[in-house]
Amino acid sequence: MTAFLDFTVPREAFVLGRVLDVDHVGYVELTQFVPTGESLVPFFWAETDDAEAFEAAVTESPQVDELIGLNGVTGQTLYRVEWTSGVDGLLDALQAHDVAVLHASTDGGDWTFRTVAADRETFTRFQTACREKDLPIDVRRLSNSKNRERALYGLTDKQREALLLAYQAGYFEPGTDVRLGDISGELEISQQALGGRLKRGTRALISNTIALGHT
Repeated sequence: MTAFLDFTVPREAFVLGRVLDVDHVGYVELTQFVPTGESLVPFFWAETDDAEAFEAAVTESPQVDELIGLNGVTGQTLYRVEWTSGVDGLLDALQAHDVAVLHASTDGGDWTFRTVAADRETFTRFQTACREKDLPIDVRRLSNSKNRERALYGLTDKQREALLLAYQAGYFEPGTDVRLGDISGELEISQQALGGRLKRGTRALISNTIALGHT
């Protein structure tokens, strides 16, 4: 059964956190890791007020071999960073124990990670490796579930059903004429109950996705 682990780690406790702890950056979000030989090449989005100054500060680190800006939108740029060697103990531990990162971000404080693995035993081995490497991870949630939406997004089955039905009915479309009463009848609940279910489900989605890692 798939297992999920949420944890935080101080930015100074791992190399990538220290490398990116520079001026002119407000928010950083890891997107994926690509294995190259024995090391990982992280990709991340950075929200900066001065991209040139941020890039110069990051590339000054002796651990960084190359920093490449790949794509950008207003205030944000996707970067690829290559290490001079496999120096990040946390990323190495994630790779060594087949722990996949679903989301990792910081807004200047601790880093927040959401990860997934094949089972709880994998996370037990991962946590043991972190202790041996003196990596102070703080576990916030460990769960296993066959229900992916509940494990990842905190949705109950009823919230998921309501949100999906409202979406399929076009309730969230701009200018829609779909009303709660049109949907609540299909679920055999009141409009008030449906409204509360949609609000709680939306709150769960936001808190477990775009708000994750923000204070």
